[in-house]
Amino acid sequence: MRTSILVSLLLVSVWVGASCGPTLEERQRKANTQLKLGNAELNRGNFEEALKAFEKAKDIYPDNPDIYHGLGLIYFYQRQYENAVEAYDRAINLTA
Repeated sequence: MRTSILVSLLLVSVWVGASCGPTLEERQRKANTQLKLGNAELNRGNFEEALKAFEKAKDIYPDNPDIYHGLGLIYFYQRQYENAVEAYDRAINLTA
């Protein structure tokens, strides 16, 4: 009886662990993919698509300062200076 309880607990813990969502590395990889896309669109001058990619990256992994640097550039080019300063501040705070 005791063994079956332990096996049941082990199976439940494996199931819960497997369903917790993506790992940190997976989130970072997905965010980096969006970050690269955002930078490519930014270099093309396509601010709308760049903004979408950076926002997706931020939703996936909000602790990457490069995302906020990209957002700051977009806001600066669009003359949204207050938003640019906020984005740059966030980038700086994440690197400190």
